[in-house]
Amino acid sequence: MTPGTIHLTESSDPTGAILKATPAAFNALLTTLTTPKKDPARV
Repeated sequence: MTPGTIHLTESSDPTGAILKATPAAFNALLTTLTTPKKDPARV
């Protein structure tokens, strides 16, 4: 494993695939996934 890198695995994945991300990239992913989206129909 790489120090300073976030390693994510899917426990049900038999191939043992690992997603590797820097803390900044992982934070950007979480921000994107948790930021409410504006509904263009409500503008």
